[in-house]
This record gives sequence, structure tokens and C-alpha cells, in this order.
Amino acid sequence: MSDTNKRSNVFVVPSNAEEQRLDNFLRKQLGLPKSAIYRLVRKGQVRVNGGRKKPDYRLSTDDEVRVPPHLHGGKQNATASIDIPPKVLAKVAESVLLETEDFLIVNKPAGMVVHGGSGLKWGLIDAIKQVNPQLPDLELAHRLDRDTSGCLFLAKHRRALNQFQSQQRTPAFKKIYRCLLDGHWNKAKTVRRALDTANRADGERHVVVAEVGSGKEAISHFTPLAHATLSDGSAVTDMQVALETGRTHQIRVHSQSEGHPILGDDRYGDEAANAAAAIDGFKRLQLHAWKLEFTWVYNDGRQQAVAVEAPLEFSLAALN
Repeated sequence: MSDTNKRSNVFVVPSNAEEQRLDNFLRKQLGLPKSAIYRLVRKGQVRVNGGRKKPDYRLSTDDEVRVPPHLHGGKQNATASIDIPPKVLAKVAESVLLETEDFLIVNKPAGMVVHGGSGLKWGLIDAIKQVNPQLPDLELAHRLDRDTSGCLFLAKHRRALNQFQSQQRTPAFKKIYRCLLDGHWNKAKTVRRALDTANRADGERHVVVAEVGSGKEAISHFTPLAHATLSDGSAVTDMQVALETGRTHQIRVHSQSEGHPILGDDRYGDEAANAAAAIDGFKRLQLHAWKLEFTWVYNDGRQQAVAVEAPLEFSLAALN
């Protein structure tokens, strides 16, 4: 909460929140799920400088954000008061792969959401803040699906968040995944298929390959690393995937479109293949954010080549 608040239900935007989206600013201040924030904004219960704004409005320093009086202060160290199991906090504390003055990179465990909401009281970001109370301004710079494990970047301040998001749009930035695919995929291949990310199925986002001339461009570079056979005789491919774009469910849909869905994928996968893989211990989505590579520029002009690798949570070694 800014020290320049004028009334009990007004936030005055500090300089370190310049250019932050309104919805993300309110999530941080109020500790409410995004769905609740959207509802407040849509109903006009949130005003910026006296006027209505959309959730994606970019804030300016000294903007006055008014919220209903009963919500202001609702956070009140809400993150610290969330009841997170001690074993989860211990696991999260051990998950840090790299820490600098600007950011943390952690190895997100499979099965853990990155933030709370939709009936979930807490996520990885809440656990990280409880473990690191000296870093109350930590923000997620990108996301991973609940069942995906691996490298996740958390910014310590707004400048770091902006830099990371800008770097993701440059050729030098590398985000490399590992996954186990159904079937024998033998040759490296670049998949260029636009994706339609606006589809819904059973109320949830369900991405499909877009019709020609529509959708968002999506490019994935697949490189097979190893092959094995499950106990039922079906083939499995250990695949490296480098992303040139970062669309929702990109790897899951691109691999499915090639006839080799990711094992354990209950949305885009093959039910029989998933059942066979589960017998051999591969029970969750076999997708892992394996490596992040980029060059970081600090505020004083120093540059650091960053290459981080998150240890795999799955392996074909037991099958070979």
C-alpha cells in the first residue's frame, strides 16, 4: 500500500508500479482472485482518477485507484496469513535454482498452481512469499500449467518484470522443454501451426489448431532425444522442444497435431496411452520447463549470461 494514500479506500500508484495492469495491481493490493477483480472492474466499483477503466489499463505514477471501502486493507498481509502446509513451504524453499538482486528462478513442482483462485486458496507465488517475507513485491513474469513442472521466473520489482517480458520477444531468449510423447517420433521437426486460443470446452480453455488464415502464429522446434518401450509394448519418445513463440498449451496441441500427444495429458492426450503410461509410473502430465537462457542487464549496466536447468521429475531410464 502506498504511503501517499489520501483516503481509506484509495491507492495512489507508486513509481515502481508504473505501467502495471490495473487487474494485476489490484490482485497484489487486495489479495483477491482475478475473477473477483474482473467482476469489480466490470461493475464499475473500481475507479481510476474518478473514471472507469478496463482490467488491462496500464497505470501511471500517482494515479488514484478507488476501491469499495470494505475491500481496502483486505490484504493486510494476506499472504502471510494463508495456511500453507509446512511440507509445501519446505519443498518450495528448496526449489530455488538461481537468485540475483533482480529475480528468482524456481523449479515449480508438478501439481501446484502458480497463483490462487477458482477455489484454490494459495499458489506457488504465495508459498514463495511466505518463505521469503523480505520479498513482498515478487511477481510472476510468466506462467506454467498446474501439472507442468520446471523453470519459473519471478521478478523482485517492476523493472525486472518488464525486462524479462521484453526479452521473451527477442531471438536470443531460449525456453526449452522436455516431454514424453506417445509413439516413436524419429526425426527433428519444426511445427508451424497457428493456434486458436479462444475455444472453450466444459467452461475451460481448449486450444485447437486454427483454420488457415486465422489464429495466432505458433512455432515449436521438436528434437527427439531418446526412445523406450512401455511394459505394454507401446513406444515412448523423450522429446526436447524449443519454443519460438509462447502460446497457451502450444506444446500440448502441436504434439497432438503430429499424432504424438504428451503422455498424461488428460485434455489433449490419448486415454489408452495415458493408462498404459500410468502403469509404468508416468501418471501426471509429462511436460517439464527444462531450461531458460538469456542475458540479463542490471541497473548499473552489468550484463550476465543466465543459463538455468531444472532437474527432471521424470525419466525413461527405468524402461531402458
